[in-house]
Amino acid sequence: LRACFMTLPHHHHQRRWWGGKVQCLQAWLDEHGLDWSGSWFYSDSHNDLPLLERVEHPVAVDPDPALEEHARARGWPVLSLREPGAE
Repeated sequence: LRACFMTLPHHHHQRRWWGGKVQCLQAWLDEHGLDWSGSWFYSDSHNDLPLLERVEHPVAVDPDPALEEHARARGWPVLSLREPGAE
């Protein structure tokens, strides 16, 4: 599990991913001599499509409509944690 955050001074009111999640994770992988092999990413938002497109195993979990359409078109797993027994 890896999260990338940028710390902003207190007077800033917006959170931002500095350079994007893909670039942030790529920098961390490079720093540790690792690559994307065997990588998984779970998301519910189409905003995460750049990272979902990059990992080896993308999974949509209770996705928004845009992500669900994208995931199904690409044959990615679509999971629901809201519906008992749903896959």
